[in-house]
Amino acid sequence: MAKKNKKKYPRTPRKKSVSFLPTEKLQTLLKDILLIVYNHPKGIDPKKIREILQLPSTYTNEINTAVASLYQQNVLRRNGKKQYTLDNANVREGVLSFHPKGFGFVSLDSEGQENSRDSDVFIPPRQMNHGIHGDRVLVQLTRKTRKKWEGRILAILQRTTDKIIGIYQGGRVRGRVVPEDNRYPFHFIIPGELSCGARDGESVVIRLDSELNQQHRRQ
Repeated sequence: MAKKNKKKYPRTPRKKSVSFLPTEKLQTLLKDILLIVYNHPKGIDPKKIREILQLPSTYTNEINTAVASLYQQNVLRRNGKKQYTLDNANVREGVLSFHPKGFGFVSLDSEGQENSRDSDVFIPPRQMNHGIHGDRVLVQLTRKTRKKWEGRILAILQRTTDKIIGIYQGGRVRGRVVPEDNRYPFHFIIPGELSCGARDGESVVIRLDSELNQQHRRQ
């Protein structure tokens, strides 16, 4: 008897995943890659990104997979076979205005704006990504409502300030500083060894550093 030929269906390609990286390191890697691509508007390939990050060749898979993840999220677009740039149709630059209730708006740079009504992008509280009032940020447009665009902050390009005034609240192991300006609706965690002898209820000035993402919490 003749054998029946079985139909061969093409395999569905699997999406690359970066789940093998710890969440914190993954987020840091994605932001680092995003900022590198931002500084190379004509395009850059994953190998060059790895060299800029000064990572050994053993990190090639991690870099390639992270870049693929940003591409799938419509944050990056291909510029040639191997090079990537920001997807300017979805990713824009602007200044963040923080509301005391936790949400914000990003005023987009006027260059390339077809309609002034689209110049402000609403940012829900969960999409603030550690941005603070006045920061220059990269924002991704995620959906269009009847009134305006909604988006999420991808990266901080420039901090508006490196110092914040607030009231120190002491604790046994660590304290916290509550900003006096209500446009900063969160408090900053201060390890005991960095309190500089501050006492409970005193007005203090804190300096922001690269560890801001781990040092502030929503109120």
